[in-house]
Amino acid sequence: MKISNTVLSDNSEVNTRLVNSFNRQKIVTYGNKTLSEGLFYSLRSSSGMLVRVSDSVEQMDTKVLYPVEPSIQLALVLEGSLNFSLDDHQFEITGSVDKPALSVIRVDKPCVSRRYLSKSSPRLRKVNVLLTESWMSHHPQMAKEWFSGLNGRGIEHLECLKVPCDGELNLLGEEIQHLASRLHGSVSEKELGIEMRVMRLMLHCFQHLKTSSLGPVRQMTSQKSDKLSRIMAYIEAHLVAPPTLSVLAKQHAMSVSQLQRLFKSEANTTAIEYIRLRRLERVRDALIDEKITISEAAYQAGYSHYSNFNTAFKRAFGVTPKTYIKNNTTN
Repeated sequence: MKISNTVLSDNSEVNTRLVNSFNRQKIVTYGNKTLSEGLFYSLRSSSGMLVRVSDSVEQMDTKVLYPVEPSIQLALVLEGSLNFSLDDHQFEITGSVDKPALSVIRVDKPCVSRRYLSKSSPRLRKVNVLLTESWMSHHPQMAKEWFSGLNGRGIEHLECLKVPCDGELNLLGEEIQHLASRLHGSVSEKELGIEMRVMRLMLHCFQHLKTSSLGPVRQMTSQKSDKLSRIMAYIEAHLVAPPTLSVLAKQHAMSVSQLQRLFKSEANTTAIEYIRLRRLERVRDALIDEKITISEAAYQAGYSHYSNFNTAFKRAFGVTPKTYIKNNTTN
């Protein structure tokens, strides 16, 4: 089976192909240089939804270029780090066995994707789902609601929204990987099993879009100004006791109104909302990584009443703190 990718290596372009060998596969150039080795599985449904599953180890330091059609992309990384760009927008999605990562990326226009391969990278296990224009034409109402949810979160072309992962999503990803690796048995049963689990993955993402109303923190790209980068770095260093807007503005030689306009134009949110969401994200991670209590999390996020913290947390991440801990704690 041929793979329609183009590889940039030593300033030259070469085609690639997939080579099967027992239960292992390799993506190689026609010069027989191995780019990546492992499991590679692709499924395009009759409605146009495209699913790509891989469990691989990269074998070369290079870049793989390929065209990307307009779509809504779901990227679930179960293990390893996925580094790529869409045109000039850089992305890095990193997951681990006990903490997978899920992102939704909006692509409104055709663009070029660059996958950055590194032979020093560890194993990469991932599931990619593309809701293509063909899928949208088959499901116009569903597509309309997806875009309504993305618009509600302020997600624009080539922007990324991180979606909280729970134990169910981890299990879904593992089941999709397992089904994709099956060499024997019914092909229809295999494909239906994968599609069913992908639909549940889509449902989780869609519910998060519809239940979360805080504005997104945009994927940081080259379009972000140096000034905003410095301000965000300052906020990051003072998240436990963040400065007031007047102090923050004075610290960076600008007025409060200039500060607000900068955040609105480059981050699609207000400075207050950005600080609030970053504090929530910080304590969300601390609930699992540092095992702080919910009361401690509320205090560190700046909430004096548990009910207000509970509401804000659920609005931001789709679940309550208690449910988040339950879904992300290994028994």
